[in-house]
Amino acid sequence: MKKLIFFLVMSFISLGVSSKNYKLVMAEPIRNENCIYNDWSVVISFEWSEYRNYGVTVIVKNESDSRIYIEWENARIDDEPICFGNDNLLSYKDRKPDEVVHAGSQSKRFIARQSEFEYDGRKLFYLKNLDVYGETGRRTLIIPIRIGDEIKDYRFALAVKVQ
Repeated sequence: MKKLIFFLVMSFISLGVSSKNYKLVMAEPIRNENCIYNDWSVVISFEWSEYRNYGVTVIVKNESDSRIYIEWENARIDDEPICFGNDNLLSYKDRKPDEVVHAGSQSKRFIARQSEFEYDGRKLFYLKNLDVYGETGRRTLIIPIRIGDEIKDYRFALAVKVQ
């Protein structure tokens, strides 16, 4: 009976220690716990789930009075080309067309590195490193957006931390 009680107590303790809540944070261009960046023309936000830890969801909202174009072909995660969440082994390397976002509307895309299809088991954020460093290694994302004749590369650094 004592062994059973000891086993149950140790099980609850180990469950309490191992159940951590992780949160995506923006480290650059500004430190932001909500992963939202905005300027006069766009609001860009990021969503991440531990379950789908091979990419992030990017939400681009057009705040300007004219349409904007997201140049997905030139978007990068850690200097690697991206693929979309609905790509498959036949289409992940296909050219990504520019996406038009009209005034007042938004685009929402799950993106990952193309290498996620080439190497099975890779993760965007390595959660086991959180115990040592407090945050995972930062991932750099570049989202190029064309507004009129100007193209701006929106550069972000994202990390995951324990809450």
